[in-house]
Amino acid sequence: MWLITQQQTSHHTQQHAHMQHHGYRNEINANEYPFMGDTNSPAYSATPSTPRYEIFANFAPPAVGSMKYKNLGKSGLQIPTVGFGLWSAFGTRLSDQAAEELVSVAYENGCNYFDTGDAFVNGRSEVMLGNILRKRGWKRNTYMVSTKLFWNNGPSATAGGCGLSRKMLTEALEASLRRLQLRYVDIVIINKLDGMCPMEEIVRTMGNLIDRGLTFYWGTSRWSPVHIMEAFSVARQFNCPPPTCEQMEYHMFTREKMELYMPELYHKVGVGSIVWSPFSLNNDEGIAFISKRSLKTDVKTNIAQGKLAELNGIISKLSCDMTQFTTAWSLRNENVNCILIAPRSLDQLYSQLNTIKLISKLTPAILEEVEKVLDNRPMARKIVPSGSVHVSLAPNGCENGVSTSQRESATNL
Repeated sequence: MWLITQQQTSHHTQQHAHMQHHGYRNEINANEYPFMGDTNSPAYSATPSTPRYEIFANFAPPAVGSMKYKNLGKSGLQIPTVGFGLWSAFGTRLSDQAAEELVSVAYENGCNYFDTGDAFVNGRSEVMLGNILRKRGWKRNTYMVSTKLFWNNGPSATAGGCGLSRKMLTEALEASLRRLQLRYVDIVIINKLDGMCPMEEIVRTMGNLIDRGLTFYWGTSRWSPVHIMEAFSVARQFNCPPPTCEQMEYHMFTREKMELYMPELYHKVGVGSIVWSPFSLNNDEGIAFISKRSLKTDVKTNIAQGKLAELNGIISKLSCDMTQFTTAWSLRNENVNCILIAPRSLDQLYSQLNTIKLISKLTPAILEEVEKVLDNRPMARKIVPSGSVHVSLAPNGCENGVSTSQRESATNL
């Protein structure tokens, strides 16, 4: 049993009051940033920090300094190996106070990368995170925020179907910054590719947003390896920043893209990997492991459930639960820069943060046992031949620098 009392957290309250007194809050100057709108509205109001009284948790908190950090791809940005995803539970199932507790405890334990998106609860997730960050008053250089832009749903979607046009991307990011009450986000992630928008327009727009100081990096989510390579080639042609990372699903039953193609993209163009898993997300949403929602078909669901049952013997040897084991299994891949978790309680948060200590217990012998049970190691098949992706303005058989045959042969992972 772990207990935090009001006295133990008084230092944080005093520090926050000191920062407020000296003007060190994460304020937004609406005159300097006119697109920010009315930051005095009730949705963006900030109140003095409320001290935490008692927090009970069954899991012991991670040791100070136990969080590991990695460079995101070949960029200079270092992110924690475990990031915090503020998704559908934030703004619906969690109260403001409970959300603040989770974010604060995560931050204090080194989990200082927060991922959100404009489509999560129709932007409410961003509003909640913005209120927490403003209320806590942490220095902006001590945490990182990424937001995903969903062009096909959420507040960014329009009746006219702007897709990933320059207009949509610019207005969507500015709206996210208003909800987050931030001058900039560290990473903007484009969720899914819009096949109707030229890649050049997408890449040039992201370069413009970086030049304006609204973000430092940009990345992709659910893009095929060929399209990521295309974005890199276009960025190099027009001297624009290329994508820094790909956010994707990765776990024991979805392996091909992460294990075969992302290492190739990393070595060729330096793209990093931020992953999520239904084990760390759907379970926290109250959904059974590998449910129909995540694997889509009854056959896959039944197979996965059977294999998970076989893994229980291995898990019992490690004295951990299924969520910890599967999260550690994903993190043991050296090409994974960060895995996102979405806890809805302190017990879940501490359990998943302690996953970092479990990685060292995954010996080659144990991993081989796991492979025998899974029996789904992906087989290599090259889909991006070396030197075959190039930018060409010639219209013969090419579109945006990628040949038609490449597009047809690419697996949309």
